[in-house]
Amino acid sequence: MIDSLLNEFQLRKVKLKGPTHQTQFFRYFWGEPSILAVASSSLRSTAYLCHSSAVLVPGLTDHEPTIYYANYEQSVKPRPTGELTQASLDRAFGGKQRESTFAFHFVEYRVVLLSGKNTNLRNALRSLRYGTLLTVLPFISLMRLVAFS
Repeated sequence: MIDSLLNEFQLRKVKLKGPTHQTQFFRYFWGEPSILAVASSSLRSTAYLCHSSAVLVPGLTDHEPTIYYANYEQSVKPRPTGELTQASLDRAFGGKQRESTFAFHFVEYRVVLLSGKNTNLRNALRSLRYGTLLTVLPFISLMRLVAFS
């Protein structure tokens, strides 16, 4: 069935494979997909565009990134029981910054899937109307970028 759609119509099959792992995903699009379509096709069903990718969608920037980010929130974890200390902060920020290796190439772009802390943002966004979502999400992404810069 899919093969006949690929041959007879404008259905396109896109293979996303990463350079540092063996996982690959197939996504299907009508016509030639844009990078935003590929990045937002959600490598995980609950992932959402974030960082500069989210800012680009409603046109808050005209700078098109070469790396598109999607966030997949982790499961809820128990709250830490210990106190925050200077030693724990030094340990947390003293090492090399973590960088996701769960990345995929599409044409000249990279799509990176982040595994962020559970903030329940996806459920909050799901309750918003689509137009509101496009207005709110970029600002949330910008606030997170500023907060963690």
